[in-house]
Amino acid sequence: MDAALAVKMATDAAHADLASLDSFFATTSSHSPSSNSQVPHKEQAEEEEEEQESHTFLLHKHTAAHHYAKKEYKKAVQEYKHAHNENTKNAAVCANIAQCCIEIQEWENAYEWANKAIERKDTTGKIKLKAYWRKAVAGRHMLEQERKRGNTAEGGQWYEAAKSALKMVKILEPTYKGHNEELKILVRTDI
Repeated sequence: MDAALAVKMATDAAHADLASLDSFFATTSSHSPSSNSQVPHKEQAEEEEEEQESHTFLLHKHTAAHHYAKKEYKKAVQEYKHAHNENTKNAAVCANIAQCCIEIQEWENAYEWANKAIERKDTTGKIKLKAYWRKAVAGRHMLEQERKRGNTAEGGQWYEAAKSALKMVKILEPTYKGHNEELKILVRTDI
């Protein structure tokens, strides 16, 4: 898929999400509780704040996807971080930040964000697989950096981290062959 098509798809998705949210806001505001309602004012304000956060979260998430499609990875990281600040429980955003960090070769940041994605309670399926894969790739690159520096102790830790992440990839997706290639690369860089 070329970048222009990916950008258009991300933009269309953002507009569709925003339109559905605008529609949602319009219907919920017309049904807001009256002053005689059982819903306390404070709870109503919290609900409205959550709705606004969802709108802001989606806006940042789709803007980040737009930047990623245009290969503007640093801008994508910033937007994904804004989305993460709006919803710290979203594992996909953490995994996407990890991928952006891999693209700009910020290996340690990629490793940390992949870990954050894995640690989320809602992390399942593809997101978990992607997060472990990104953790393995970042770990391997950190191993290579430590090896070049001659730091065998740190390198050993990164080797074990990358190896255990690859094992999880194999457990989560046994038919995926990419982990075998990554494991071969990892073994070649073994300290």
